[in-house]
Amino acid sequence: MFLKPPISHRDLFLSDQSSGQQVYSFPDLSRNIMELILEYAYTSSVVVTEDNVVELLAAADRFAVPGILQACCDFLQQTLCPKNCIKTWKLADHYKILDLKEVAYLYILQHFEEVVEVCADFQQLPVEELVELIRKDELNVRKETFVFEAILRWVKFAPEDRRGYMGTLFAHVRLLLIPINYLVETMCKDNLVRNNLQCVNMVISAMKVLHGSSVEMPLTSTRLPSHVLLAIGGFEDNYPSDKMEMYNVRKDCWKTVYKNPAPFPEFSGCVYLKGNIYCVGGCHADHYLSSVIRFNLATQTWKEVGTMHKARCYVSVAVLNDQIYAMGGCNKYDTFKTAERFNPDTNQWTLIAPMYEHRADAGSATLHGKVYICGGFLMDDALSSCECYNPNTNQWTLITHMETARTAAGVIAYKDQLYVVKRAKETCS
Repeated sequence: MFLKPPISHRDLFLSDQSSGQQVYSFPDLSRNIMELILEYAYTSSVVVTEDNVVELLAAADRFAVPGILQACCDFLQQTLCPKNCIKTWKLADHYKILDLKEVAYLYILQHFEEVVEVCADFQQLPVEELVELIRKDELNVRKETFVFEAILRWVKFAPEDRRGYMGTLFAHVRLLLIPINYLVETMCKDNLVRNNLQCVNMVISAMKVLHGSSVEMPLTSTRLPSHVLLAIGGFEDNYPSDKMEMYNVRKDCWKTVYKNPAPFPEFSGCVYLKGNIYCVGGCHADHYLSSVIRFNLATQTWKEVGTMHKARCYVSVAVLNDQIYAMGGCNKYDTFKTAERFNPDTNQWTLIAPMYEHRADAGSATLHGKVYICGGFLMDDALSSCECYNPNTNQWTLITHMETARTAAGVIAYKDQLYVVKRAKETCS
């Protein structure tokens, strides 16, 4: 990673010394890191790698070089993974880098199961930090039993020192979300639970509630689900909506999770990629958009990214191999068969081979390394034709028509098959 700083940050090494030559000694700083800092002072660029980022971050903080500090933070955020996220969180906390700290902490919550499985730093967490994690509603676990098993893993790493914390940790396991057979057959038989009176009493109380012997069933909030369904924009009372809603499959309910300062673009395409939602094209009244905006779910902030080659309303979008495809669409006068692909790493759109059919408001999905597009409309006519794109050959291939012409169809890939859902023969203008 390379980053150019303001020229003023060179002053540390390039300022004139009126009193003559001075020699500075930093015996605790490696030669490689000092060379990188000096090179940065003269060339305004720095190379950050996995091997040098920790020491380089420390040096940037020590010498107050914001450019290098930012380069290190960007690198750490871009390389976050279950193995290193706790280390990154600790580094950010140590150097008081609040934005990076928040991003890393949210990553730990969102990938908790993977972190517990592969991150050696999980075993080294102080009990206070582990409590803070497992008490969060945002802790992403498919089953509450995993929280209990994560506690066991942490305690058993140093049982003599940690078994005394069992009651404190166990109090944050949401026992009423755990099947009663697991409580009886697994939890009650674990020695760490059986030998802790506080844990035993909590299990007995939970079992009484689950058996229905308690007068009132206490409310227990569920964790946020591991997967959610988001609905973005659209229309409310015939006006463009400014809302983003989330469907919680565990509670079977919808909730508004974000309200945009302005209505979302009409008839745009939305996709999810690497923690971000991309809103592609669309229109505002008679103004057709080639712009793309990205919503970061962790920070809940919007940013405009690379602009498409063509303004597209009713555009079809899909994600394949960490790249976004925008296909067809229309403006006030034409319906398109052109398509393009966005690479988030370069922030660039590239035109790909055009489709066989001009189409807008078509459904799209990916399956087995190919992009599929189905139906849509051309002028006032709904289409039944479908085609697929192979990125390896940059070619589209017509496939069997659907039995019924469909527009605005939802297309999903499930168990090696494509499903198209929408009422048929709808015309669009």
